[in-house]
Amino acid sequence: GVTFLLQPMVAAKHELIVGVAHQAALGHFLIVGLGGLQAELLDTVLLLPIALDVAVMRARIAQSRLGRLLGDAVDRLSPILTGLQDLIRAAGSQIESIDLNPVIVTPAGDLIAVDALIVCRTQA
Repeated sequence: GVTFLLQPMVAAKHELIVGVAHQAALGHFLIVGLGGLQAELLDTVLLLPIALDVAVMRARIAQSRLGRLLGDAVDRLSPILTGLQDLIRAAGSQIESIDLNPVIVTPAGDLIAVDALIVCRTQA
């Protein structure tokens, strides 16, 4: 038979892109920024090292243009980023990239990941 997954519509104050990328010269790094239409207009993407301390990561985001737009929602973003850090520490040799896009910031400041993609490295 056919299977359907129905989810409620969620109001979005902002849409974020959150993820991990890998480049040979840099290794893995976190990516976080505004997504959707705001991404092109406001250029708020931050690249952060995987090994960054949680307090330092939160401070860097809070002091950025992105942090000023998100306000208190920055505190709710930290667990998502630390979860990505933990995943890369555990399985980074097998992961090329992770893309959570969009992550919706609701008017109440909650964050909801709508879609996710993990690209695994191919074995040579």
